Amino acid sequence: MSFIGQHKENVLKVRFTNRETNITVKQAGKTAVDFKIYPLYSKQNFLGYMIICQKGISDRYSEEVIKNGLRALSLAAYNKNTLLNYQKKKDIKLFESIFQGEAAGIDPSEFYIDLKRVTCILQMQSHYLEMLQSKLQMLAELLKENEANSRIWIYNGKIVAVLASDFDKETLTQILRDCSHVRIGVSALGAVGTIESIQILYSQSATALTHSKTHELQLSFWDEMGIEKVGYNLHSHHLFPHFDEEILGPLLSYDQKKNASLTETLYIYLKHFCSLQKASSELYIHPNTVKYRLQKINELLPLDIQNSTHYSLLVLAFSIYYSKQNND
Repeated sequence: MSFIGQHKENVLKVRFTNRETNITVKQAGKTAVDFKIYPLYSKQNFLGYMIICQKGISDRYSEEVIKNGLRALSLAAYNKNTLLNYQKKKDIKLFESIFQGEAAGIDPSEFYIDLKRVTCILQMQSHYLEMLQSKLQMLAELLKENEANSRIWIYNGKIVAVLASDFDKETLTQILRDCSHVRIGVSALGAVGTIESIQILYSQSATALTHSKTHELQLSFWDEMGIEKVGYNLHSHHLFPHFDEEILGPLLSYDQKKNASLTETLYIYLKHFCSLQKASSELYIHPNTVKYRLQKINELLPLDIQNSTHYSLLVLAFSIYYSKQNND
């Protein structure tokens, strides 16, 4: 019913306090109508709501009918919920096998969720580990409110959600913005349909989450990332395990020995596309000081920072360096 969205706070209070409440719905040109909302629970598990128009339910007979109705609905919801939980647990077990690189032998037909409708995977990490379960419940509620078909659970210390709903980026952003004190990474958006695509989306969401943590963002989309998406994954390649150190090593050593900040200066300079004025403004120093530091940086590094062909190498090196720092 549309009025649930209008009285969201009161409806949620019914769920979390396990107590019924009254809601008055007013519509232009019509008489106000009173509704009573009852929570449906079974063994501490929330199953749904029973909503009754209060008109004409003041006698004992009506109260008895309501009590029986609550019992019947709770039993029906419990049976349905038991089946859904079984289906979700089986799907989650299959998804985890794919995430771990053990997809051999898994067929899309084994899933209860329709893989052809999976549009993205997101990963969420709470600032506080003890709040992870509450964040899981919050995200599940937000997705349910938006009629999302999803599988959501905690995996390796993070919340993982596989979404099989046609959300565009704007709608998904609006939903996720309501999640506070978290970092979120979202994969590319689009239809999947294959086991291989699930593994790719999971890796993309992990990279986007790394980007959120590295740059202290609440939300990052794989599609909106730049060259960093290469940098975050480059160091795992056997040819580039120490790529960041090969490029930035001299600066890092100099800063450590001299208690200087040449590494930060170069990062800010590149961040502002080699603008002395913008870099000096963020660093709160004179442009000439930035210029002097850049001369020293050029002396130390094995490449010329003013050469445009080296710009991407430096950005990649910083992406790897800061992602490592964040994971330490």
